[in-house]
Amino acid sequence: MIRRSVKAIAGAKNIDMAREELGNLSNALILTAREFGISGAGTVYVLHCPMAFNKTGADWLQKQPETANPYFGKSMPACGQIIETLSKGKI
Repeated sequence: MIRRSVKAIAGAKNIDMAREELGNLSNALILTAREFGISGAGTVYVLHCPMAFNKTGADWLQKQPETANPYFGKSMPACGQIIETLSKGKI
């Protein structure tokens, strides 16, 4: 799923297609991080935007705690909130 989503993002014909695949990629990465934990220093945050995909919502991973919404970019960069914190060795 991760490999397929990355290829689909790279080959997306428009931003909407890329964002849709980003949702698939994010879901796969979040599941992987929860299942196997994370390595390296620091914390990884799971954020949720309730407005993405016509208000069905979407999640993503990021390193910093300040919201940087990849689904709305510059139009709504702060839309979203931390819903989970993943730390090294914590599953």
